[in-house]
Amino acid sequence: MKCPNCGHQLRIGKTYMTFKNDDTPNAQTEAYTNLPMICGNSRCGNFGRTDLSNPTKIVQTVTNRLNG
Repeated sequence: MKCPNCGHQLRIGKTYMTFKNDDTPNAQTEAYTNLPMICGNSRCGNFGRTDLSNPTKIVQTVTNRLNG
């Protein structure tokens, strides 16, 4: 996946999980992994800093459902 501004290869930042319906007893809980995609080109307007765990800008977040 490439940055739409500069074409630089995006890097994955700190991955995190989210859940849907975990507080609803009558619905199955859905688990998702979220991959924030960060541009590493310091000359780009989408630059997210070198600290991938605390980026200043996320270009896109890729979300994948884990169950069901």
